[in-house]
Amino acid sequence: MFDWRIYSICFLPRPTFSWINSSIPSSKLRSKCSTESPFSEPLARYLNRYPSEGIDFFLRHPSYSRHLRTLWRIFQAQLAPNLLWKLASRTPGLVMRLRASMGNDRNVIISILSLFQDLVTLIPSWIAENDYAIAAVVDLWQCSLPS
Repeated sequence: MFDWRIYSICFLPRPTFSWINSSIPSSKLRSKCSTESPFSEPLARYLNRYPSEGIDFFLRHPSYSRHLRTLWRIFQAQLAPNLLWKLASRTPGLVMRLRASMGNDRNVIISILSLFQDLVTLIPSWIAENDYAIAAVVDLWQCSLPS
């Protein structure tokens, strides 16, 4: 029998998702959240074939949390590896956008930090190869500290 409660968790915003993650066995949650909708495989095939256009679209609308959740599900299900590598190659642009958004647009900052988290999770060598991104995150943290 399908457990709709776990399925509905997959559509919650990420901050809500994080506290739920500790209360449900991670393997069960991961298997339910990584399951594909009927649309994810055709979308992933398209995005894998045209990764530049796909990443351009997602980066033009970083504050659309539904789009980023869709992207996250595709990455978690490992349906579009070319898209993941294209996103990793766009790290300098993400860092520039993060620095430009410091103090201005909280939604863009959260979206970019979520993308960084996805990259770290899915490409373990990403941190070592992109130390300037970590420096930008530290700068963001320092600029948000009270004087």
